[in-house]
Amino acid sequence: MKKTCSRYSATLMVALFCLPSYSVADSSNPFILTYQGRSIDSAPYSFAFPYRIELAAIEHQKIYFSRHVEGEGKHLFVTDWDPSKSISLDSQSATKVTNTNLNSINFWRRYLNTRLGGLVAEADEDKAERINLWLFADGTDKPRKLTDVDYVYEFTQSKDHSAIYYTTRYGSSDAAKGCLEELTIEEDGSTQTRQLICDDNPAMPARINWWTKLRADSERVVFPALKDGDRNKQELYAYNLSDGSVSLMFEGHGKGWVEVRHGWGDESQALFSADRDLYRYDFEADEAVLLHRFDRTLSGFQPAGSGETPNIMVTTETPFETKLEVFTVESDRLTPLSMTTLPEDVWLADGYDGQVMVGKFSPETYAAFDVLTVMHDGGFTSQSVIKGLAEINDQLSQCNVERVQITHEDKSSQSPGTQTLDVFVYRPRDLPPIEEQKFIITAYYGGKNEFSSYHHLFCALGLTTVSPAVRGDWRYGTEFANSNDREKADAPIRDTLAVARYLVERYEIPNSRQIGTTGYSHGGWAAVRALSYPGPERLDLGFAIAGGGFYDLPAVVDPSKNGETNIHGWFDKEFGPADQQELLRALSPIAHVDEISAPIFLYHADRDTRVSPNQSYDFSERLAEAGKSYELMIIPDQGHSIRGPEIWAEIRQRLLDFVSQTP
Repeated sequence: MKKTCSRYSATLMVALFCLPSYSVADSSNPFILTYQGRSIDSAPYSFAFPYRIELAAIEHQKIYFSRHVEGEGKHLFVTDWDPSKSISLDSQSATKVTNTNLNSINFWRRYLNTRLGGLVAEADEDKAERINLWLFADGTDKPRKLTDVDYVYEFTQSKDHSAIYYTTRYGSSDAAKGCLEELTIEEDGSTQTRQLICDDNPAMPARINWWTKLRADSERVVFPALKDGDRNKQELYAYNLSDGSVSLMFEGHGKGWVEVRHGWGDESQALFSADRDLYRYDFEADEAVLLHRFDRTLSGFQPAGSGETPNIMVTTETPFETKLEVFTVESDRLTPLSMTTLPEDVWLADGYDGQVMVGKFSPETYAAFDVLTVMHDGGFTSQSVIKGLAEINDQLSQCNVERVQITHEDKSSQSPGTQTLDVFVYRPRDLPPIEEQKFIITAYYGGKNEFSSYHHLFCALGLTTVSPAVRGDWRYGTEFANSNDREKADAPIRDTLAVARYLVERYEIPNSRQIGTTGYSHGGWAAVRALSYPGPERLDLGFAIAGGGFYDLPAVVDPSKNGETNIHGWFDKEFGPADQQELLRALSPIAHVDEISAPIFLYHADRDTRVSPNQSYDFSERLAEAGKSYELMIIPDQGHSIRGPEIWAEIRQRLLDFVSQTP
């Protein structure tokens, strides 16, 4: 399986694939996937879900959704919607919003703007992550670019939709100058932008380069910033629209994900959260009051009543369940009105005038959407609002899903202690003998309470996939989320290895090399790190599948290697800054190639600016020099977010062929 190759050798769909290519069972259908004698049509997993809801607006009675259009790709549609009635979403009864194939762009946070008559969205033109604000107006042929900057982090809008406020940067990475800016919208739809304040201004004492929400009223804009550019020092600031002054609202106290809550409050008060804490901020008194400390990190928030200070609905979650609560907001406390625990992941899509739209997701259920009508006492009634999902769920479900908790003792000096991990195990319903089975562990970004085409496709092909929530997961609070930073970066690797040991014991797997790892981005690093891990906890794993990952950490911060990443702030937090060269080398898989005894499948997009494909090129060359087994697949014309069902079918068949060849 060993092959050396040049990074400039090809320009095809798979621009660089160093080993023999393998045909699928039916070349006329690129969605047919095969593995060890099994064959399945993956097209239903890409196209049978009728839509993805992109935005629901109860106040304006509209739903924007995206769905596949045969021969054209994924497109955005809008339809009128009475929230009191159930509807079926289909393209025949909806209006197409531009002719843009959403698979060809990044399409991120969005809001309905009534003055502009459509969605204002964070998007780009070519997946290169030059994110700007674009207007996707109902019924128009193409989107309209509203800003021209290097990157937009977050945005919000005024209640009358006459102004949009956004945080942005000027430069190729988050180390560049950041600004708070305003886009004004006239009645005729014309727009104008202006800078309000930038972080090179002495009046702005923190870096404007963070992704949490903004809040605007007629007097001020509340926005996030990072003290010293440090992601562990998140702060909130208020910009005064009348005199241009900036004031610190909340210094963060080291809490993870400090976020102002959009959609609640008036000019005198607002709500914001810091990890598990919810605060009310009194602008006149310039005072933050702790209202409530939750037992989990806040994952969702919506107003659940009428008026300027309505009741609120809040979700907190673990991988296995979501707690949904309704509160009255008092001046110094939250008064609980109702609490419901649900086994699904719950998305609070929109809230207005006592109605809240929720999406519910689980490994067994793709989606269910309800509108909750919330009474003043916190009770609510529920009505299903989208038809036709149950049949699709039944058609595509291929796994028996087990929810297990795995406890292990981390005896390292960096992060010692007893760890309990929430883990989903996706077992095929039709299993080969145990000695023929393969197990694939998600090495990072796992433990998701959602229906995944990846898991169910692999179950249909006879592969077991395992999804643990390892240390670094945000859902357990700041301490757990930061428990893998820098010198503790290997904590999730030790968790992954503990999961592998559990699998060997639980299913009596005769050979640990039947187990492999997979991951993307940070998870790409983790998947390979598990194979190259030099510590005493190491286990003889059988393979790794790594996409878009970091493998040579000193190269990322080397000033002579411009463009290795555009998220230096994140990288510094997770692995360490340039002055910690010894640590970066120690955490680099490329420095521990001698520890690798199993094959590695690498794939990377050629236009990735978040993690340069140089990381995969250089790592594969080092593997070749050391005589290690690997495959490298470069995907052309894609950024860090690889999009397109045909492309993913190609990637999945290649990695299935790779896994089938592992001993």
